[in-house]
Amino acid sequence: MSEKIVQLIEEVMKGQIRELVGGNVEKTLNGSSFQSPCKLKKLT
Repeated sequence: MSEKIVQLIEEVMKGQIRELVGGNVEKTLNGSSFQSPCKLKKLT
């Protein structure tokens, strides 16, 4: 029984970590350092 609880907690934590990392990657890729050259030219 306790092994199933531990497995469930591990799966929940893995899912939360995936969401957190995925969100951070998305924010990074959408940041100004990764924008297209056309968008960067407009800023200068």
